[in-house]
Amino acid sequence: MQQPFKYLVIKGGNTTRIAFEQSPKYSVRILQEWQRYHNGEIKTYVSNDTLYVNFDFNPTAGYETFWMQNTTTVRIFSPELLTVNGFNTNLEMFKLKQKSISVNISGKTEF
Repeated sequence: MQQPFKYLVIKGGNTTRIAFEQSPKYSVRILQEWQRYHNGEIKTYVSNDTLYVNFDFNPTAGYETFWMQNTTTVRIFSPELLTVNGFNTNLEMFKLKQKSISVNISGKTEF
């Protein structure tokens, strides 16, 4: 996915890591190993100028939870984000160079 976006909405994924990194290009990358074994469990789309990430997977086995807690499953790249809204998610941010960003996090979440 390489459509431009300035806003990010994430739902779910609190058993794994989702990372945002500033970059000159827009991109959403899903871990290849995840795609092989759980194809379709992460839905991403852009509507207007908002990227939506819906993480529809609940691990059923202990080893899945352990693996997910130690893996960054989704990486999001964009030149700039104005607002991030997250519910039940674990979000990490790297290489931020912009002056400000609004982050609204709720539910069982880590930031």
